[in-house]
Amino acid sequence: MINIDGKLYKVEKWFLEKDNLNLQDCKVERQTDMAVLVSYKTLKQTETKWIPKSVLKELDLKGSNFERKISKLLTEKTGFKWYRVGVSSGARFTTIGAEKYQGDVTTDNKDFQNVIIECKATKGRITLEDLVNKKSKLWNWIEQSERESVGKDWILFFKSNNGKIFAVERPRLNTLRFEKSYMMGQDNITHKFFNTSNAVVSNFKKLFHIEHYIFWECE
Repeated sequence: MINIDGKLYKVEKWFLEKDNLNLQDCKVERQTDMAVLVSYKTLKQTETKWIPKSVLKELDLKGSNFERKISKLLTEKTGFKWYRVGVSSGARFTTIGAEKYQGDVTTDNKDFQNVIIECKATKGRITLEDLVNKKSKLWNWIEQSERESVGKDWILFFKSNNGKIFAVERPRLNTLRFEKSYMMGQDNITHKFFNTSNAVVSNFKKLFHIEHYIFWECE
């Protein structure tokens, strides 16, 4: 986590992994409009690095209530415990350990270690126009979820102020099986594929598809 002018930011995981960075207990030395210079300790010495502000994600502490609600909702629906990943004392993983976890909510259940849960709450309304406008805040959230969870399943839970909770996911293609049949004396091997709705959101009400994305009503 990086503290900039009293606000906490998380560095996107792909940027940390690219240079094998561990920014625990880092300190901001300088900043410009485009980047911040941080100092951090390694095993041998203290080093510095410029971090582009484009890879910083502000931690919305007010959003912790929504994350807490989602962790409780998932616990009720799946039958095992889910936790917030945050920086407050009420979170399962605090500043020291949160960097190695993706998403806003996670679980100790090994069957769901590759599921990234993102939570977004907004004061503004989410309308039908937002669903079809690829430049809307909703689609920015979706693009962010896909970008930060490459190679893993992801689910984005979202709601507007005083509105219902919805979720969206993009199921990955998985090989179901090989079918082998005989036709005119030759082997005919067919690869069959299917979309598997994530076992987490299958507990909710499926609403509709938009392209490859599935939207769910969660309450």
